[in-house]
Amino acid sequence: MPSRANQTPIGKILGEFVHRQLEQSQELLARPGEQRHKGVHEARKCMRRARATLAVLIRNHSEAASQLDESLAKLCRSLSALRDAQALNEALSRLRRTKHAPELRSPGIDDTIFPRAFASAKTIREQALKQALLQDPELAARREKLQRFVADSAALPWLDLTVQDALDALQHSEKRMQKAWRRAAADSKDDVLWHSLRKRVRRLRHQRGILEDTLPQLWVDSLPSKKRANAIAKELGESQDDVLLLRFCKRPSHFDNDVRIFLRDVAKARLRQTRVAHAERSLE
Repeated sequence: MPSRANQTPIGKILGEFVHRQLEQSQELLARPGEQRHKGVHEARKCMRRARATLAVLIRNHSEAASQLDESLAKLCRSLSALRDAQALNEALSRLRRTKHAPELRSPGIDDTIFPRAFASAKTIREQALKQALLQDPELAARREKLQRFVADSAALPWLDLTVQDALDALQHSEKRMQKAWRRAAADSKDDVLWHSLRKRVRRLRHQRGILEDTLPQLWVDSLPSKKRANAIAKELGESQDDVLLLRFCKRPSHFDNDVRIFLRDVAKARLRQTRVAHAERSLE
């Protein structure tokens, strides 16, 4: 039986994918109460997947796709404070059960450290949500923007895309990841470079997953190594937890001073260990 890829132009499939991601983003931002925290996180993931797909059109010199991508990036950034507040709680949960920080199991550690840290993190999260909803009740303005973006995406020249365009875009993402790796490896202390590397890895993984699902018959031998990208993505994501912890541990901090110092020291040690290990590892 012919595959869907042989029946439907690749551009139509990718356009439909972006449409679904943007609609899902709207629905996720409409989640009520405590579900809103998770909804924001998932909505931003949908927007990133949409942007990864738009990148294929942008490589094909679509100015309209570039403008939509910029608008989505701005909308994503507007949700960063909410996402960071939720990510702080998740980072603390992962830190508490980590195997890479023996000091967490030291008998000298105050048993109240983590309960107090979680209490402060929850307050940070609730304050961030309260502030966001004061400025944009029910996140309605953001959801209206997403509705406009759905219409904008439908008007893009998706049918101009070819399989070769998609291949070229993926290879471009691979090269950008390699370049970001080299820059980050040269400076283990530069948070900006390491964050850029994480974004490049994430973009490559999104595009690969989308295109493998779209053209499963054609991409087996053409795609860059999935194992390489997947191998570093998890660790880079967890190291971003440490960057986040360090940001919230700066003075003035919501954390009690002894909690702040403890989290800061553990995060610094973990971050240094992860980055040195990745800097010494070959991409090939």
